[in-house]
Amino acid sequence: MKLYTEIIPLFAKKFWFIHLLIAFSLYIIYSKLDKSSFSKEKNRYSNISMILVVLYAVYSLFSSFFTDYQSLTYAYRVNALETAFVFLYILSIIYLSYILFDKYRFIRISIFMISTIFLTAPFIIVNPVSYRCFFAEYCFWILAAGEILVYVFTELKVIDLFHFKRLLSIICVCMFFSISYINVSNKICEYLRVKYIHQQIDNNSNVIEIIEI
Repeated sequence: MKLYTEIIPLFAKKFWFIHLLIAFSLYIIYSKLDKSSFSKEKNRYSNISMILVVLYAVYSLFSSFFTDYQSLTYAYRVNALETAFVFLYILSIIYLSYILFDKYRFIRISIFMISTIFLTAPFIIVNPVSYRCFFAEYCFWILAAGEILVYVFTELKVIDLFHFKRLLSIICVCMFFSISYINVSNKICEYLRVKYIHQQIDNNSNVIEIIEI
């Protein structure tokens, strides 16, 4: 049950921006691909995989900003469906990488995707599990998305490389200031919380209150 209640809700769907980038990039590449040489089975499987990738990106965005689905019984059917969905999503990315990219890029993306699973597997045993435990997995999702984006900008030439570098620099600067703001804010909040606890201890309070900031 730990897999359903603690791991899967944090495993991938919180990275909605990355999933949107992956879905958008794969859709652009797939729409420009000449599928005349595809067999009937290959065309069907590739279409299903593309639909799954887009659906998961939409689901990730919806669950992050609107509402998340929760199991109302101990059968955890919703969590089981979500578990199956995310693994089908990963398999779809790997399959699309196989038919869209060269062997070298396909291997790299496959390693990134498989690494997200291997890095998460120990949390079935390890306690406790929190958001920060998935930082390494988050990095591999970024690497996979970056590998696909590089192909879009360099091979398909959707955007001029100079503008791409400028856009990437702006994104990096924004991420730097955003992450710095989050870290500094968390530091200040934790300092105030601990300081308040010490004040209560010094005043010999019978009940220790923990403030939420």
